Amino acid sequence: MRKRTKKHKEQQPPAKPTHVSAPAEPAVLGPGKKLGTMEVAARLGCHPMTVPRLVEAGRISKPLKWLGKNLWTEEQLAADIAKLLARAGRSTEVA
Repeated sequence: MRKRTKKHKEQQPPAKPTHVSAPAEPAVLGPGKKLGTMEVAARLGCHPMTVPRLVEAGRISKPLKWLGKNLWTEEQLAADIAKLLARAGRSTEVA
């Protein structure tokens, strides 16, 4: 019987660290708080799956993509909600 021998792999340099901090927020998103799909759904009072349908129907503006996430600004969402309420014939004022 033959004796098995291990093939030695060439020594490789140590791997670079895999943790990388997220890049700074791009200026394209603008100032103000950013809202994800879950937060938008909570503000609209709907299920999170309804949010992409509203975007597709043109009822709310398209989100900006950042790090693979859909994000809306608070100002953008407030304008979209006002537009939805105006379309429904309601006032945006709070009593």
